Formats: sequence, structure tokens, C-alpha cells
Amino acid sequence: MLNVANKTQIVPSGNTTERSVSALSLSSIRKRRELESSLEKKVTNPDDLPRDAFTYEQLMIEWNKYSDRLTRSGIMIMSSLMGMVIPVLNGTMISLEMPNEGSKISFDENKYDLANYLRKKLNNYDIEIEIIVNEEVRIEKKVLDNKEKLQRFIDLNPAMKIFRETFQLELK
Repeated sequence: MLNVANKTQIVPSGNTTERSVSALSLSSIRKRRELESSLEKKVTNPDDLPRDAFTYEQLMIEWNKYSDRLTRSGIMIMSSLMGMVIPVLNGTMISLEMPNEGSKISFDENKYDLANYLRKKLNNYDIEIEIIVNEEVRIEKKVLDNKEKLQRFIDLNPAMKIFRETFQLELK
């Protein structure tokens, strides 16, 4: 049985005055239905979403932008995982090979945000990300001597060579 004494405060749109309306009145029911219909999510038909073609280069540009954005916002694990693996594009499927299950779990935490970002930026809502765990994948680690370090810096930034020559810097 409903409590008739229940009163609801309803503020009509565009009117700044408040008035007390019974919860069982027709105007209250109408207002409640209007509110419920305005709060319902708009359902989009997946077939109506765009599916523009894109290249691997466009994918990598957006991939790197997203990685940089993660770095700036302090989400370093996902950013480093994105830099560690090379995405393979097969149609709209992006495949990634992770070296272990832990990396896959860490990547999965942000995979949907990345997929949605790529879908919007590349204007293709068929994009999916697939993660494959391959225990055989090993990250190459090697110790560099000073000359190799300098050459690596010069490869990354050719201005380092000019800097070295200008200040006559020598390796020890």
C-alpha cells in the first residue's frame, strides 16, 4: 500500500519557484517519467558507426600520442608496455605479443580505453585489440660501453654530435 502522505519537491523547468506536489498526482508521475526518459542512455546501433580505412602509420601516430599522454599523466606501466611491444595490424585487429601473463594483465587494465581512443581518432569502430602471451618473447638487454652509449644518443638526437664537437668533449 502506498503512503499518500509522501510529498515530493518538484521544480518545473524554467521556473525558479518550488511547490509541493503529491507523489501520487498526475503531474508528479509525468515529471518522474520525463526524468526517467531523459536519464536513459541513448543506444547506438553498432552498424551505424563509421568504419573509415586507416594505415599502419596513422595507427602508430595515434599509438604514440596515447603513450605520451599516459606518460604525462603518470601511468607509466601502460606507457612502457606500449613502448615495449610492436603492434601488428591485420585489418582492424591489432595484435600484441606480451612476454608474460603479468604484462598481459597490466595491459588489459587499460586496453579498452586505448581501443576507444583509437576508434575515435581513426574513425573506425571495428578496431579490436588482441593480446597474445608468448613466453618465448625476450626483451633484448645488453650492456653498452661509453662509445656505444654516445652513438645511441647521437642516433636519438643528431644535435648531440654537434654538442660534442662544439665543446670538444672526449670519452674516458
